[in-house]
Amino acid sequence: MSIRLKVCACAIALVLGLCPHGARADEVLTNQDVIDLIKAGINTDLVRRKVETSDNSFDVTAEAMVKLREQEVPDEIIGAMLTAAEEQAARHRSRIMLQIQMLTSDRPEARQAAYLRLLRAGRPARERMLELLVSSPSPEIRAAVAGALARMEESEAVPILRVLLDDTRPLVRRAAADALFELKGKEAAENARERIRDAVARGYARPVDAYVRLLGHAQDKQAVGLLEDLLLESPHASVRAEAAWALAQLESEQSRPLLEIALRSDGSREVRTHAVAALGRFADPRSLPELIRAANRDRVDGTVLFRALGRYPATEVVPVLVTCIREDLSEEEQDVLIGVLRKLTRQDFGMDRSRWLKWWELNEAKIRAGGWGDVLPAEEGTAPAEEPEEQERPAPPEPEDLPAPTGPEL
Repeated sequence: MSIRLKVCACAIALVLGLCPHGARADEVLTNQDVIDLIKAGINTDLVRRKVETSDNSFDVTAEAMVKLREQEVPDEIIGAMLTAAEEQAARHRSRIMLQIQMLTSDRPEARQAAYLRLLRAGRPARERMLELLVSSPSPEIRAAVAGALARMEESEAVPILRVLLDDTRPLVRRAAADALFELKGKEAAENARERIRDAVARGYARPVDAYVRLLGHAQDKQAVGLLEDLLLESPHASVRAEAAWALAQLESEQSRPLLEIALRSDGSREVRTHAVAALGRFADPRSLPELIRAANRDRVDGTVLFRALGRYPATEVVPVLVTCIREDLSEEEQDVLIGVLRKLTRQDFGMDRSRWLKWWELNEAKIRAGGWGDVLPAEEGTAPAEEPEEQERPAPPEPEDLPAPTGPEL
């Protein structure tokens, strides 16, 4: 068979979607493919239909279009290639945006799948994310993108993240601090104390909560005094909250009295909630009265409070937790509360407060005496809850890749 006939046969197969010599059905059309089709004498209408219906990786820069014309590709085919490249680029941008929005999902497996797809999408995905950091009015989107930068090349991501430490929204600053520490480790917190002191001296001329968070990540023991001052004296709730969080990361039990003061008197629910989390981490018996008072006043996030109380002896906290059973709790708060009660008591009465109270009334004396082995059910026929067997959760399915970026660069 002559070379021209071979070219014609392959060109016709390409147009008809056939796959000679092991070629894949999911072919991606290039400029050279179009040139080959035209030189093989394929009807212009057929070539245009192929261009319009195929995935493509067309180079439609001015220089490339001149070369196409020099190879006698008709203007109508070049125009169809330009349109096809633009449409494919638009579809690709839409897919990228969908994955960026998935970064804000409440489901960790959905966020992880979105990260993987964005990484595989390459440069167009990175450029779109960087564009959103500047243009998106949504702090949730900007924070999600900041978190995703931890998966980018360090040399590209670090300068951007350092700028985001001064973003106008605390949520974005926090995400930037977390991503920066993930990339750089303790090195990310270099000069953080000096930056904080300088900003405070200037009347908080710049945000400092992200630098406070970096000190917590780095577990900088020399920062304890500074963090304690910020916890009690900063006029910004976001700074006081991050100071409480950082003191917990530093496991600074000497700060326990100050965290109790913050829990008792701070006007911000966020700060009080971080103080509860820190005190729960220490699990010091001296802090229990303050935690119980917080439960009675409903002044902090319930999920954090219930977990903190769950670190104390059952004899001290079960009655408190039972009194927290209310219909106005969120679904997450209910799940955490009942989970803690179940772990402490090996019983499960769900959100039935009366049955919990009855069970406690029947068994309190025995439990306080250390008699866990012969506790009574709340009512006849009620058995203790069995601990569920730990089952291995199946790994999330491998996410489908975004199509390879094609067409003009975004």
